[in-house]
Amino acid sequence: MPRKLGLLLLVLTFLSATFMMAQDAVVKVHVEPEEAFIFVDAQPVGEGMHTLTLSPGHHTIGVYNYGFKPMVKEVTLAAGNGNEDLRFYLEAAGGPVSGPWGVIQIEGLGRAAVLLNGKEPEYFVGHGDEFNNHIWWKQQLIVPTGTHYLTINSKGREIWSGKVDVAANKRVIIDFNHNAQITVKEWVEGERMSSLPRFKAGTTSATVAVAPVTGTFTASPKAINCNDKVALAWNTTETLHTQIKSDSENFPELPMSGRETVSPKHTTTYNFKTSGPGGIIESAETVEVNPVVKADLTSSPEDVHYLRIGDKVITQDHATLNWNVINADNVTLEPFGEVSATGTNTVSPAPNDNATGTINETRSYKLAASNVCGGSDAKTATVHLVGNVEPAIASLFFPTGYPDKRHPNKGLLKSQQARLSTIATVFKLYMEHEPDAKLKLVGYADPRGHRKSNQKLSARRAMIVKDFLVAQGIPTDHMTLQIKGEMSPLDRNTVKLLEAQNPEPAPVARTKQARATRLAYDRRVDVEIQPIATESVRFFPHAADDSALLFNPRWLGQSEIHRASE
Repeated sequence: MPRKLGLLLLVLTFLSATFMMAQDAVVKVHVEPEEAFIFVDAQPVGEGMHTLTLSPGHHTIGVYNYGFKPMVKEVTLAAGNGNEDLRFYLEAAGGPVSGPWGVIQIEGLGRAAVLLNGKEPEYFVGHGDEFNNHIWWKQQLIVPTGTHYLTINSKGREIWSGKVDVAANKRVIIDFNHNAQITVKEWVEGERMSSLPRFKAGTTSATVAVAPVTGTFTASPKAINCNDKVALAWNTTETLHTQIKSDSENFPELPMSGRETVSPKHTTTYNFKTSGPGGIIESAETVEVNPVVKADLTSSPEDVHYLRIGDKVITQDHATLNWNVINADNVTLEPFGEVSATGTNTVSPAPNDNATGTINETRSYKLAASNVCGGSDAKTATVHLVGNVEPAIASLFFPTGYPDKRHPNKGLLKSQQARLSTIATVFKLYMEHEPDAKLKLVGYADPRGHRKSNQKLSARRAMIVKDFLVAQGIPTDHMTLQIKGEMSPLDRNTVKLLEAQNPEPAPVARTKQARATRLAYDRRVDVEIQPIATESVRFFPHAADDSALLFNPRWLGQSEIHRASE
């Protein structure tokens, strides 16, 4: 090669190296203790002081040594050599460690990072050169008895991982010179030692004693109803990561000790796992969730009575709905809507049909309950409504001068007898619910004639009504009489209003006979049901077949009245 060409190549090589270096960030890292191991972006670099050549930008640099608090720094490095030195001075942590224990001896790994029971940097316990000798000087990794998971990482590459079982006072030798062959030997020194510091290093020796992990996990209570709460509690020592998982919940990173409240919606198993360099503890708690909803609905009484006379409700019994629901978060009672889990409601059913006659209807009330756990239940209670809707009771009207003193049993015409029969039926229905009820009969006469005669005439009218009711089965002691005679006649305006409201309009000829109409209205007996004070309506029976006899202001012969009364 010509001399000039060789010189040119040398210059180009130098310039290329200089250019490449100019593109990297260079930083010097100081550590104490000097055995501490450096990790860059979670990848192991090596122990002791290092000059790092990294890409410019953000990096996470951590320094770890078992028995010391780790130190992690987030740094942003510039290209070149101008970055400030990084200094990590680790603080000792943790007290002495006691057995039972055994030894893991690692041969043939050089200075590869050794991680125990986890693959994150914080599980670092040392490097291979610290655990590879058991002759005069001790370089040993002392661990709690049990199963451990070992990971070997060299310069960011995992070169081996596996399970290692360590028995008390045994030395487990893993020989990487022979394909990670495992040999177990006695370790008699373990029986004689009571405690050791977590980290001890000499010129040609190193001992790392890893503290055992402890952990407890409980769920209380273990059997619940839907929506009840469960307390998950745990307590650990010497751990780095703790988590709880189920098929529906995940608490991936928890403190070493704590408590969480959960409300599972189905039977759930909570898996607990906690780990540190000294071991892994796993346990599970199953919480049984009862989704069954139990609902109960009753009505008392089951039969209620209703009586209405005209527009006035005489009797309307009440029924009480009682319900109780267990293990539900949504409860409805139709037709009322959402209700509490336990309660009462008073119902007063009324007939759907306003027509007069007998009532025989059933009301249904449906209780529906459910919960978010999938449980549901429904119950129905019925209330049987019986009774009557009767037309308004009406006053009784009489022909002029009847009953007279010679014929005290004449003058209650057939149409008025029919009215009285209705009154008797209604009153007997009312007496079933109000045994002390009474009928008040008030007799009137029109103002013609002598006062004394009119008083006696109105008395005969009240008496003939009473006698008819007695014949209909109304006890005498349940009726009272009041004799008004010609007193309190209805005035012109009252009669005019009654005629305007009368459901039985007067014939055209009668509308022109105002005085005769007023006199006809005064020849009557009013009826009042006590104690509810239901008074008979005073509408004149214009539509009755015998209304002409009742309306006629003249005194009529006995034969005509007799025929109309029989």
